[in-house]
Amino acid sequence: MPPRVRQPSVSRPIKVGWFLDVDEAAAMYPDPIPIAHLHKKVQRNKKSPDYCPAVQSFNRNLFVLLAPYDLTLSCNEKPGSFEFTMETGSSTISPGSLRNVLFVTPPLEWRSQNRPVIQLRCPYVFVSDDNVTVEQTAPWLHYHQPTWPGVAIAGAFEIRSWVRPLSWAFEWYELSRPLVIRAGEPWSYVRLIPASKSIVKLARIERTSAIADLQKQVTGITNYTSNALDLIGRVEARRPARLLPKRRSA
Repeated sequence: MPPRVRQPSVSRPIKVGWFLDVDEAAAMYPDPIPIAHLHKKVQRNKKSPDYCPAVQSFNRNLFVLLAPYDLTLSCNEKPGSFEFTMETGSSTISPGSLRNVLFVTPPLEWRSQNRPVIQLRCPYVFVSDDNVTVEQTAPWLHYHQPTWPGVAIAGAFEIRSWVRPLSWAFEWYELSRPLVIRAGEPWSYVRLIPASKSIVKLARIERTSAIADLQKQVTGITNYTSNALDLIGRVEARRPARLLPKRRSA
């Protein structure tokens, strides 16, 4: 029987850890930041939207992932296929390294045969010992210029047992326009949703052997089943009671 999860009181902060599931060039990925920090240095009137209680409530437990590099990518339709080309003059990724971060989803898995779907490596992994759901969406409160030629695909899953990295997936609508991503600009939103209404306390952690073992349980599982999330109960039963490492005292 899976271990019983204690439901925390509203007053107790929920601890969530994060780490990067990447070895090469990990330093280029910025730490997640609370969305309120994007406007922290701006001098505002007390009547500005950021002081509104409704806005502050909405921003609770909402974090921003900033883009790690400059990338300008074009999509060209060829007879029976699509070709993706990086503009080297406005991209910081070397041509030989693009294959390490860009993955093209097989056409049979697209929602429309006229709208290609690509994925960019997004190696952030979130873990909690409480019942918490991670929700990843486009940074739709940020105005990109130029605007993206399609939509970032949203997703959500629980992070108590389902230990896996995020993935930035993009569905291309306007093939005549390039996808432009700029380093340091909002790339993705991550909302951490506890079962209670508590505040989340997010901190970077090390990937322990226990976390790595649980991550192996779900790595690549979508290659074998289309109902991967139905296996959460099985993974939960194999999970140790505690995953988050204890923080060392200063």
